[in-house]
Amino acid sequence: MDHLTQIIESNGFDREAVKETMEEIDFPISEGLSINFYFLFQNYLWLSPHPEDPLEARWGLRKCDMILEQIRSGYQSIRFIEKRYRKRDPKYADYAIGEQQEIIRRPNAEWDRSQCEGTDRINWKRKKGNP
Repeated sequence: MDHLTQIIESNGFDREAVKETMEEIDFPISEGLSINFYFLFQNYLWLSPHPEDPLEARWGLRKCDMILEQIRSGYQSIRFIEKRYRKRDPKYADYAIGEQQEIIRRPNAEWDRSQCEGTDRINWKRKKGNP
């Protein structure tokens, strides 16, 4: 998808025309359920690669759940780093936590941009004592 974005931008394609064309390409997922290529193009980062995940998650229809899981994973990593390395190697702990915070920044921004509903993200952060 990154390559496709690069092609669209480098060739000066009309974004609205590209969007309309992509919206016309349907992918049937199951009986009575389909998504279009534009949806995949916009949400490809939130497709689940895990074969055991539900069909909706595999095709990005549980985007907010996937985002929340990435946020949770990032905060769990920060807690692990604090516990394991803070006393032993504070410089490394600072560096590693900074990296995790940068990783968390993207899903947090996407959560807000996608207007994911619910307070799960906020409540989870408070409940777990996350930064």
